[in-house]
Amino acid sequence: QDEIMAVERLRRASLEFSIAAGDRAQTVNFFVSNSGNKTAYTYYWHLMIPVSIMHENQVWRGGNTPFPCLDECQMEGQSVRHFTAYQSDPLFPTRRTLIASFALATGAPPGVYPIFWSIICEDGKNPETAETEMNRTTLTIGT
Repeated sequence: QDEIMAVERLRRASLEFSIAAGDRAQTVNFFVSNSGNKTAYTYYWHLMIPVSIMHENQVWRGGNTPFPCLDECQMEGQSVRHFTAYQSDPLFPTRRTLIASFALATGAPPGVYPIFWSIICEDGKNPETAETEMNRTTLTIGT
């Protein structure tokens, strides 16, 4: 029984965030994938997107449900819209799921824009950083 418990303690969900262009050129999709060896049964995600590149004040959860902005704040000197949600659908190892998408603003200037994000599941924050720290990635538009 001790061996079984030791193996179970080593199992862990490892959630990763990614960005991809949508079916239409003006759509951006956000995904979470599980590269761990344990199912993430529930998790929270936070996403901050620059106001200047968003067509509207919402993202689409799972690609088809409108989801309004929680608040607006400043990150690295830019106004960003903050979105957060509780995801109750299990994410199995080796799987990826669409968590949100948004339409780019008409005439969004080309450039590299910061996207801030955080994912927290029952195994802890992914990747393991300070609880209040947002992870940063970039979105390149038109270059």
